[in-house]
Amino acid sequence: MRSIFKNKLKFLIALSAVVIFFNEVAVYWLASLNWPSIHKNSLFYYKNGSIIHDLNDRPVRLLLVADPQLIGENDEPWFIGWLARWDADRYLRSCFVLANSYTKPDATLYLGDLFDEGLKATDEQMDRYFKRFESIFHTHKMFHDYGIKQIFISGDNDVGGEYFGDRNNRLEKRFEKYFGPNVDMIKFNSYIKFLKLDLDYTSNFYSGNNRKHVQSLINKNVRNENDMDDDKEKYTIILNHISLIRTEPEQLFNLNKDTGSGLIIKGDSHLVNIKLLNKENE
Repeated sequence: MRSIFKNKLKFLIALSAVVIFFNEVAVYWLASLNWPSIHKNSLFYYKNGSIIHDLNDRPVRLLLVADPQLIGENDEPWFIGWLARWDADRYLRSCFVLANSYTKPDATLYLGDLFDEGLKATDEQMDRYFKRFESIFHTHKMFHDYGIKQIFISGDNDVGGEYFGDRNNRLEKRFEKYFGPNVDMIKFNSYIKFLKLDLDYTSNFYSGNNRKHVQSLINKNVRNENDMDDDKEKYTIILNHISLIRTEPEQLFNLNKDTGSGLIIKGDSHLVNIKLLNKENE
């Protein structure tokens, strides 16, 4: 009887180990096997069977990370919060490792709402959140060791902006301390620039000081473009957390007129969709 009990116990332990391994490790890898191949010699970033390494001579690959919303320390029950944070962080890390390995990106774009409790967090908590963020996405290593550009924009869960009065300068400056300017023009290569915006639900969108600030960034960038190839068409990619196409058509037209942008990338909705706009009839 004791021998049967031991055998059953061993079987249950082994079965539990297999189930845990499958659900916590193997399932991610198996899911990635269904992704279409983007590393074939026939694709456009190859020439004569070899990959084109010069970013100025080929299309670029972008990895989008939208709304990771790292769980904070305030909203979860104290007795389970530590487990929820550990499990969610591990899930994000596992998914990111596979996505990064799959795309082999030239740049990773973090599209806001990096944290779930950015508005509630104390400075000490935000420092811990940032260290967790770095342990998941390894942004410093990705840039300095592998040369993958890391670009961050803020979301309403990071600095406010979903409701009137929940955004303030202190939150904005704190986010910039870790991730750089909230509004910036970044030259990526000889034909792509990224325009980082932080337009939110409560702002005047693209008018007044918001427009003047962007125009000053554009003018400064134009003055510094003398060393760029004149025979290449330039592209400005706009990055913002919330959708910009639901605002007044005139303001969206002005944004496109000032930037010449042909692409807007945003986060927030937790859904993937593509919308095509006619530039002549915004």
